[in-house]
Amino acid sequence: MRITLSLLLFSLWVASAQAQVYKWTDDKGQVHFSDKPPATSQTPAKVETVNPGAQKRNSHLSTAPDSAAAQFVSSSSSDAIQFIVSLRQMLAEKNYTSLNLRLQALSRLREKDIRSERSEVAAYAAFRVIRENYLQQLNDWVNSSPVNVQPYMARANYYYAMAWASRGGNVSSETSDQQIQGMTSYAELARADLQRVIQRKADMLPAYALLIWTEKLLGNNEGSQQAFLQGIELQPASYTLYRNFIITQAPRWGGSYENMKAIAEAAVSEVNNNSLLAQIPGFILQEAGKDSRIANHYNDSLKYYDTALQLGDNDEALDGKGRTLYDKKEYSAAAQAHQRAITLYPYESSYYQQLAWSEYKREEYSAAGKAIRQACLLNPENEKYQSLRKDIALSLARQTYQKRSEMLPGAQVAAYEQALQLAPDNDEVYYYRALYYGHQGDWRNAEIDLKKAIELDPEDFDNYYQLDYALIRKNKDFAQIARYWLQYIELKPNDSKALLEIAGTYYHMKDKEKMRFYAQKSVDLGNVEAQQYLQ
Repeated sequence: MRITLSLLLFSLWVASAQAQVYKWTDDKGQVHFSDKPPATSQTPAKVETVNPGAQKRNSHLSTAPDSAAAQFVSSSSSDAIQFIVSLRQMLAEKNYTSLNLRLQALSRLREKDIRSERSEVAAYAAFRVIRENYLQQLNDWVNSSPVNVQPYMARANYYYAMAWASRGGNVSSETSDQQIQGMTSYAELARADLQRVIQRKADMLPAYALLIWTEKLLGNNEGSQQAFLQGIELQPASYTLYRNFIITQAPRWGGSYENMKAIAEAAVSEVNNNSLLAQIPGFILQEAGKDSRIANHYNDSLKYYDTALQLGDNDEALDGKGRTLYDKKEYSAAAQAHQRAITLYPYESSYYQQLAWSEYKREEYSAAGKAIRQACLLNPENEKYQSLRKDIALSLARQTYQKRSEMLPGAQVAAYEQALQLAPDNDEVYYYRALYYGHQGDWRNAEIDLKKAIELDPEDFDNYYQLDYALIRKNKDFAQIARYWLQYIELKPNDSKALLEIAGTYYHMKDKEKMRFYAQKSVDLGNVEAQQYLQ
């Protein structure tokens, strides 16, 4: 179902509307949101009017952040990433006291200023590590702190991530019963932990935020709505709760644009308590933008995202816009959109990945490498990120070698070092740096890098060939050259080129018997060039 023009205009209008919004429950227990009161024939069980101009209902809201917690949150992407990494490191080191205190500090900050809620939610999302043996670390934390909600909240995030991983990314018709069973099992474990959290700490906003999606994953639409309603009863101005719930009401999740409209109306009624809520109607436009992008209607998609951004600088709208621009092959503009998204919300690994792809397409490999390293720090288990990281490293090394005449030596060294940081196990990166050292006449370092390349890939002919050349230029160590060629030939006994090279090496060593032996084997394999050593 396509979004209508009137609904598009509504999304702009609702951000500044001052109409009353009604939340009511009918006699069947169904909760409704509307700008009109319920019909008398529907005999509502409960009706509330929400006045956008009313006084704040959250007496704990404040614009002054808790100084003890503020140090853990930063708008700097590098600081944000280090914050996430430090949480995982504390878990690995079993530093549970510091871990609990750090997460408690984030809760205090959110209680003082609701606008910091996304940082708290992101902190718990740090434990969405797709690795089965990670569970033991989380269990140890739970067992060491059974009265604290923090370890249960972290473990719930792990279970939630494993539920999605078990299901896979295919459509339902291509998803096996075994995958569904695995997803359900993990989602039920997540639900159990989230319920424990809520029982212990009723105002734990991240628990309701995750429960909205956990129940949706289990196919329990009523449970998802109940989690939302319970959450906003305690945190009426929560951007995260409205954001999560409005997405579950999208057509692709079995909802409709009209459902999303009702949630948007309710969210805007709280905009005086949290200015971010003015952006909630934009998720209707974002959904339409995503549908248009999938249908390859890129210009329509961009219009939807740009209109959504008129409601506020939203990182998810920028992400959608960036992806559309990428599909249009407008890589520079796509990179700008994702860089802005990262500035707004530096915890989302996919933003860095998309930035890396755009920079990669622009052949800005150094910038791409920086972005993909950040993505991998946030999500180290993602195989696609690791694959892209290796591709970028190799492209950076190749580009640096190709542009060697245009670059200062120091810049080349820095580029090769960055490539090796990205892919320390890639033999080709060492190979290209060895070529650089060779051009500088630094045969000692060229030898070191080529031997490392051979260690990483002992079956690559070019690594041995360049080592042969480097050792000749360094000190004509033919005995060592021969040993390396013998190592290669043991792995590739029918490589006529290698047999020719070792024949030449024995020629320089004046060992005519071995020279003729390997030259004849090379000739027998069709290499006529080796005949020179048989004359």
